[in-house]
Amino acid sequence: MANASTAPRAGSDAEGASTLAPRLRAADQLRTYVNTVDWSHMTYRRQQILEAFVELASTIGYESVTMRALGERVGVKAPSIYRHFDGRDTIVAEAYRWHFYRFASALLEAVDRAGDVEEYWNALIGVHVRRQLESPENDMWDILLAGDRIAGFLPSDMRDEYRAWLRLYEQMHEAAVRELGYGSTDVGKFAKIVVKIFDTVGEWCDWDGTERGMQLCIAQAIAISRALLAVDVDGAPAGAGAKARPLRRLPI
Repeated sequence: MANASTAPRAGSDAEGASTLAPRLRAADQLRTYVNTVDWSHMTYRRQQILEAFVELASTIGYESVTMRALGERVGVKAPSIYRHFDGRDTIVAEAYRWHFYRFASALLEAVDRAGDVEEYWNALIGVHVRRQLESPENDMWDILLAGDRIAGFLPSDMRDEYRAWLRLYEQMHEAAVRELGYGSTDVGKFAKIVVKIFDTVGEWCDWDGTERGMQLCIAQAIAISRALLAVDVDGAPAGAGAKARPLRRLPI
């Protein structure tokens, strides 16, 4: 399994590492974390089982997914699944790790193509919105992880991985916000707000299933993010230096 995007970027060699833009350093931190996972063990059957788990959990509910149900979905007897995974907890953790890897890979590929911080910011939001709308399992993971914060039923290593991934993802937003000139705002709080808003994009953007409709949802999300940047998240008007740059229009 190939590692997450490793496309060369200006200023990212050894000589220019010290002057690497904050947004690129944040992306590299995520890249390093993602590439610590070895996917060479991801056989076709393992991937089948993981995707079957996600599909079932998204349709019948996390607690309703049994080894028998998984076996029926992939066309094997339940005991055969234990040849690939130790048990249900292992499947859950691996399914989330695989989900995270694919999200992060798409994200890094998009930001690596960004020529400047505005394109980087738009790429961050564009990938989040697209995956949230195109992949129903995103909502399932969001609900599952939110429930775990209350009941604490997920494996501890999965919870730790989620926190690490989320922090690295938020740091990419924070770095871009600072480069956009909004250093006077509470960028940490702002990043959390932005991520939560776009987790719920399916509730406020009525995507019609077309690419044009997707671009409209992404454009709305970017506009919302830039409107939020103009307001201090603690309630006061943004201070000096927080004036938004004109938003580049997306091709529709």
